[in-house]
Amino acid sequence: MKVYVDGENFRHGVASALIGQRAISAINELETFPLRNLLTSVLDEGSLEIAYYASKLKLPNGYEPSPEIIDQATQIKEFSRRWVADLAKQNVDYIKAGYLKVKTGSVCPQCGHRQEVLQEKGVDVRIAVDIIDDAHKRHGQKIAVLSSDTDLIPALDRAKKNHLKIIYICFSQAVNRAMSAVADETITITPHHLIQVLKIKVK
Repeated sequence: MKVYVDGENFRHGVASALIGQRAISAINELETFPLRNLLTSVLDEGSLEIAYYASKLKLPNGYEPSPEIIDQATQIKEFSRRWVADLAKQNVDYIKAGYLKVKTGSVCPQCGHRQEVLQEKGVDVRIAVDIIDDAHKRHGQKIAVLSSDTDLIPALDRAKKNHLKIIYICFSQAVNRAMSAVADETITITPHHLIQVLKIKVK
C-alpha cells in the first residue's frame, strides 16, 4: 500500500498533539520521528510504500530578510538535515515539492509592524498529481493519504474512478469532514499512538 504524507502538516499535527499532552513543550524538540512504525501500527499493514512530501525554502531575489526570517530559515535548514536523514534510515521516500515562501503577515497590535511569515505553497499540487498518476498503475488497490488538505479531494475522486480504496489518516484533534466523506475509511491518530511509538513519558 502506498501512503502519501503531507510532511509539514504531519509534523505540526504531531507537535500539537504532544504539546497538548505535555509530552513535549515545543515543536523543535521533534528532531526525528518513527514514521514507518506509526503508519504500520495504525494501518495494520507491514508492507508500506511511504512518500513524504516537504517544501524547499525559497527567498525572493534581492530580498533582504528580517532577523526573524533569517532565524526561521536557519532553524528550518538545520531541522531538515536531521529529519531527512532519519526518514532515509526508515526507507521513506522524501520528495521535495513546492516552496516555503515569504509572505507579509498581520500587523502587530503592539508595535504596528507588519510581520513576515513563511508559507508553504505547492505541496498539495504535487501530491494530487502523484495520486492521479499512480491511480492508473494501482487499479483496484488501496492507498492512504495523511493530509487534511481539501484541495486533494478532486484527485481522490479521480482515484476512486479507478476503483482505488481511499484511506484518510488524520489526527484525532483535527478530523476534516470533507476528506472523511470522500474516503472509504478514516483512521485517526491519537496522542496515545504518538506517545507509544515515541516511547516517551508524559511530563
